[in-house]
Order: sequence, then structure tokens, then C-alpha cells
Amino acid sequence: MERAKIVICGYSSLDSIIITEELLGVGKTSAVRYFAGLKNPLWGGCACNIAVGCAKLGLRSLLITVLGDDLEGREYFNYLKAAGVDVRFVWVRERSLTPTTFLISDASGEHMTLFYSGAPVSDQMLDVLNRLRDEDIHLGVLTVGDPRLTRIFVSILEDKGIPLLWSFKADPKAIPQTLVKEIALKCNILVANKNEINFILQKTHCKNVIDLLNSGVKNVIITYGQHGCEVWSESGHEKIPSVPPKKVIDTTGAGDGFIVGLVFGLVNQLSIFEAARIGVTSASFVLEGWGAQSKLPELGELRNRYVQWFGPWPLREER
Repeated sequence: MERAKIVICGYSSLDSIIITEELLGVGKTSAVRYFAGLKNPLWGGCACNIAVGCAKLGLRSLLITVLGDDLEGREYFNYLKAAGVDVRFVWVRERSLTPTTFLISDASGEHMTLFYSGAPVSDQMLDVLNRLRDEDIHLGVLTVGDPRLTRIFVSILEDKGIPLLWSFKADPKAIPQTLVKEIALKCNILVANKNEINFILQKTHCKNVIDLLNSGVKNVIITYGQHGCEVWSESGHEKIPSVPPKKVIDTTGAGDGFIVGLVFGLVNQLSIFEAARIGVTSASFVLEGWGAQSKLPELGELRNRYVQWFGPWPLREER
């Protein structure tokens, strides 16, 4: 059986993580307890995290993103290629820096994110993206990214009749308010945390998740971090607990790890509920290392931990 092809669109990022005693606010000094990725940035960016995770599970992952032509950007390109990601739509922009993110949090869980968008999207890239229409795609995954790429990506998927999974982030520059309703109501699967879902409800003029389902969204998944997730679908509703990691090192990218497992289940024709169980299992691995990609699971690891917490592995043959 031919492996399923997943196309993922969104920002790349070089991540640096800073853990402080307490975030004290403007004009005050916070003591740093630990940092990772300041000298050697960690590979990141939601789209890249998902693409690498899917490739590790044996899926054909086609990535749409932009890197700078700095040393780190070129190294990231080579790393993605070596990881098995299809990089034909990964552009290395001349005389530009690769996007960079500083993830700052304290012991209580309070956090802030500083993002430099780096290498811009060019008109030529937008034209080249139309070649995506010739690709055989099973599922499209949209993450936070340049709104011009987002519009064309969603339009192509809609024209081809390809289901869309939107891993939503409330970034006003990446997702202008005018785009929220337009994209949300085209989703087959919408994944967001509680605050983000409330934001989407406001922008779509829906009262609750049931309204979203009645407006055209096929499935809504609300994520609750360590408390698992809640799945709403045309076929029912279920709360799914989280899977505990061996040890929590860093929460960066755990949501992307969830998407990896979810996608793997969906392309293997599992129900949205079964796929979400694989998602929470996949997310548990990401928590065990620094950064979003260092602990993404291999298929065998994922299967063994799933069986430990949920019982028999639901797949006979993976795509």
C-alpha cells in the first residue's frame, strides 16, 4: 500500500528556551534558572515539527515553509531532508534570516513568546505553490504562518477536495481576523485550546462548539494540556485523558506532537476518537526532552506506549 502523503504549511523557527524564576514584567529583572538553544538553536516551527514527526512515523510529509540563507537555515534545510521530509516547497530565501522564536516561561507556567518572522514570502513562491495542485495529497495540515501562503494553501485544498486540519494559533499577524471565519468553517478538523476556541467562536458568531459543527466544521478538538483533550464530532463527543510522560522536561511542541499522532491515526482511517488517543500518546514523548523535535517518537515506541495506556493497538497495517 502506498504511504499517505500529508502536506503541512506554516512557519519554520529556530527556537531558544528560557526558564526564569518568575516573570516580573516590564522594567524588572527576572533571574534565569535554565536556558536551551541560545548558542545552538533548537529546530522548531509548528509546521516543521509536524512534518518531521509524521516522517518519523512513516508518512510522506510535504512541507511548505521558508528558511533564511544563513548558516542555521541551510543546516535546517539539510536536517529536514535527512529526516525524510519532502522539501520541494521549502524555500531558502537569499539575504534573509531564518525565523527565530524565544520561548520564555517561569516555574508557575506563566509564559511569553517573542517571534521574529525572518525570511519573507515572495511573489515567486506564491506562484510556485500552485504546483501543489498536481500533488496526490491525503490530508492538508495548516499551522501558523504567512497569511498569503495560508490563503493559497487553503484554496488549493478546497479546489482539490482535500480535507483540512487546522492547528489553530491566535496570532493576529499570521491569521487576520477576516481569515478566521473563512478558514474555520472549511475545516474537517479544528484543533485549538480552550481560549483559542472561545476566540474562534467569537469570530464565527457561534455560541458554542455545537454551533461550529452545525456551521460546517466536521470535528472540533479542544486541548487541555496535562488534562488531555475533548473531541466533538458529528458522530459524538468524548473526553480523552492525557498520557503521562516518563518525566516532564519541556512542554515546547507538545501540541504539535499531538497533531502528529492525530494525523497518523486519521490517514490510517481510524475514527477521530481513536486518532486523538494516538495524539495524546505522541504528545507525551515530546515532553521528555528540550525543544519540539528531540523526542518525537518512532512508530514502535508510539505503539508500545499506546497499548500500555489504552489497550490493543487499533491498526493492523499502517499507511
